[in-house]
Amino acid sequence: MSIYTRITSYVCVLYLSYRLRLYVSQMLSTMGPKVSAMALFFPETQVTAKELFETNPDVLTAHNPDSQLCQLLSVLKSCTKSLDVCMYCLSYEPFLHVMEELSRDSNIVVRVVTNGDKGRHTSGSTTGEEKFPSKRLIQLFKKGVQLKVISMADEALMHNKFAIIDNSLLINGSLNWTENSIFNSYNDCLITTDPRLVFAYSQQFNEFWSLD
Repeated sequence: MSIYTRITSYVCVLYLSYRLRLYVSQMLSTMGPKVSAMALFFPETQVTAKELFETNPDVLTAHNPDSQLCQLLSVLKSCTKSLDVCMYCLSYEPFLHVMEELSRDSNIVVRVVTNGDKGRHTSGSTTGEEKFPSKRLIQLFKKGVQLKVISMADEALMHNKFAIIDNSLLINGSLNWTENSIFNSYNDCLITTDPRLVFAYSQQFNEFWSLD
């Protein structure tokens, strides 16, 4: 093989290598910003409902890093600006405790959309105490948590189960924030920073929030 042929071959390899790197770089750039994600699966097995009832949730969360529930609570506590919760059933005290604590910070806005009283089937929505599903939610409302109850005239349910933290992180899945869903049922919970998903769910939340 002549020197000319070797040089030509070498140049071709360099060019093909450059084109390959350029192609990969372009493909990566079209994928958008780096996305972090994690999945949690229930029922909870690392801690018990009794332990949570008898122990300060903050202390229990710190000492049970492998607990699915404690990981979820830790994510919620990371909120610094806003927490939007759209939840069909919302009654488990550790979640209510976190929302109450966050609402005490004047820099954090906590908004909650939940399903209305299935026995009334009133169309539209309300922020009035008379339609809040529980006395505990009334307490949260009085302590600064913004609440909206959705009721459908056609007996449809507001059956979503998601939350958005700081407009940058989405929590979504089959998990209601109830003791039964966490300890007695098989549920999943996906946590992601994918901006496209965060944006889509934020739009859905704001649609509910804007209902009269």
